[in-house]
Amino acid sequence: MPLKRARCSASLNRAHAITAGEEPEKRLFTIKGRVQGVWFRDSTRREAERLDISGYARNLPNGDVEVFASGTNVALAELALWLRE
Repeated sequence: MPLKRARCSASLNRAHAITAGEEPEKRLFTIKGRVQGVWFRDSTRREAERLDISGYARNLPNGDVEVFASGTNVALAELALWLRE
């Protein structure tokens, strides 16, 4: 399944667990603005753990941050809202 690229956040309710046999959804977010040097990646990691999302957040050479996330649609929607904040 191809990745869905989204521009990107507000913390909401807990995510629903992925049921047996259900494939997790995957999203690739690019966050622009002042996101390096402000603990953004660590804050994103903590929010992803809260939502039971796996993936990574990394700094890009142009100053943006790339976030790859895998989890339920509900959890990914919550993460997208949180990333917008």
